Amino acid sequence: MTIPSALQTMQRPSLTLHITKKEPYRRGGTRFGGQPDVPPGFVWPVFTGTDDSGESETRPLSFLAQFDCAGLAPYDSGHLLPGTGLLSFFYETGLQPWGFDPHDAGCARVFWFPDAAVLDKAPFPAGLPEEARFPMRNIQVTPALSFPDWDDFLIQYPDVSDDEAFFAARQVLGTPVPDDGSKLLGWPDLLQNSMAAECELVSQGVNMGGDIMDIPRTVYKKAAQTGLDRWQLLLQLESKEDMNPELSFGDGGRLYFFLPREDLAARRFDRVWTVLQCG
Repeated sequence: MTIPSALQTMQRPSLTLHITKKEPYRRGGTRFGGQPDVPPGFVWPVFTGTDDSGESETRPLSFLAQFDCAGLAPYDSGHLLPGTGLLSFFYETGLQPWGFDPHDAGCARVFWFPDAAVLDKAPFPAGLPEEARFPMRNIQVTPALSFPDWDDFLIQYPDVSDDEAFFAARQVLGTPVPDDGSKLLGWPDLLQNSMAAECELVSQGVNMGGDIMDIPRTVYKKAAQTGLDRWQLLLQLESKEDMNPELSFGDGGRLYFFLPREDLAARRFDRVWTVLQCG
């Protein structure tokens, strides 16, 4: 099989996100930042982690974005997302866990609220610093096709060695990274290595913060192959330090929210895993 043909077999639909001008409040609407719309009885998520001095700290998560699922449905050609309700994303932007440690569980949360009719704007919790409260912005959504980066492609086709032919084929297919690097679904646009094995192994309790050479090669390879098929990118979010310094992930990097496909199908968004990468 040629490289262009192989890429075609791996294509996935995605939704590119362009975060633009200030957005007036609209209950249940797709938007970045502001105050989230939540159902009665919602408990704002918190995360307990370790700061740079080694002290334990519990902080409320920052609200990042929410998506009107009914509004996205006409563009979600793979029918992966719920067809109704609201999907909301939170992350701890102060400590900014990287996602390679099983103890990072809970640093990011995704909520699906099936009944949009009962939602209302939530007040920010008192413990959430002003700098972790982000301005409300409009999100423009455009359907697109997504193809794997080199590292993910090699997991599927390990015998391919011609990276120049790969990148030439990607160019012909017209699959540039979105202008601001943000999208729903599709393949992740990598800033470092593939995250397939990382998601799979961390979910099994393996700390990936050390030397991956310490992991038996057969174990790592199997995890990469399983993870590539199993873990679906849910949201890729580019740094937005022009809006707020707290929105620089690492050093101008990206957040990647992943969910096992079986959990996405069952709407178990509490099983999301989030990884931070920066170049």
